[in-house]
Amino acid sequence: MKLFSTSALRNDPDARTSMPVLSSGTECLLRDPLLASMPMALVLTDQTGQCIGANEFAVRLLALPHNVVVGRNIREFLPDAIAPSRQDVLAFSSIATEIGQVRLRRDSATERRVALSVATLPTPERPVIAYFFRDVTDEVAAIARLQAAVRTDPLTGLPNRMALEEDLDRTLRNISRGAPPAALCFLDLDNFKTVNDTYGHAGGDAVLQEIAEVLRKRVRATDAIGRIGGDEFGLILQGCDLCDAENYIDDLRQMIARLTIDFSQRSLQVGLSAGITVLTEHTSSAAVALIEADRACYAAKSCGRARTQRFTGPPITADRGSVPDSTSGLSVQAMLA
Repeated sequence: MKLFSTSALRNDPDARTSMPVLSSGTECLLRDPLLASMPMALVLTDQTGQCIGANEFAVRLLALPHNVVVGRNIREFLPDAIAPSRQDVLAFSSIATEIGQVRLRRDSATERRVALSVATLPTPERPVIAYFFRDVTDEVAAIARLQAAVRTDPLTGLPNRMALEEDLDRTLRNISRGAPPAALCFLDLDNFKTVNDTYGHAGGDAVLQEIAEVLRKRVRATDAIGRIGGDEFGLILQGCDLCDAENYIDDLRQMIARLTIDFSQRSLQVGLSAGITVLTEHTSSAAVALIEADRACYAAKSCGRARTQRFTGPPITADRGSVPDSTSGLSVQAMLA
């Protein structure tokens, strides 16, 4: 396979006047059989970034004729690539330096993602900068889809527990850096087991999907929600104190209580119990916050369901030995309410 087409430059008078003059060393480099066999795009430039050659892979990827590529600055195609300075040229070795993923801009106004490496290739007259790159657009998109799938609950389409814990970790980091406190709400559906026992998993799935849609529409853009598992959901309310969170959850609980879910010519209904804990700089971890909210929710269920309970005990520490039992972190008033 021929790496570069230079005959067109020799035979076209206009091209000869508009294109850079190739030195004999660069000509030899362009014909190098090792470079010709490389299964990736390659563009050669001088020290100013002006393109002096491109292989067939690059021409196809750029969707431009070779004589249009040559003479233009590399940053027209790779805008994120830093124009090589004299120091860069000296730093680049004959072994390619990996730059990472950058944008590839094409005249068609479309952009691709490419993995870029740069090297200096010596010639007798002057060093030549070689830009090696391959298209990773589809690869990046596939990885993004896989990452989204890993973080998504397949039944409801909501973020799963892992995603919620990541959001919780991020919230706690932001709070430790000065962001306002937030509230974590642990939501548990009331009477869901009855629905499952009566109408089977299909009926239960219909309820979960409908509730998930209500939650998805109800949350603010700054908040985070996720399905923890079974009929349990988690909700992170940014910038909310306990009173604001309780009012928010009370409205949500009333909305769900009024909701009727059509399934197999029947109307299904469930309720909602919730536990809330405030997230502050003293919250030691996402796991601890979930324990606190879960135990507050347990108290709400124990006190008759269809209610919201706040976690009012001393903060639970990450030390397993210091985690209290299921009721010791809750106020006496909550257990007697």
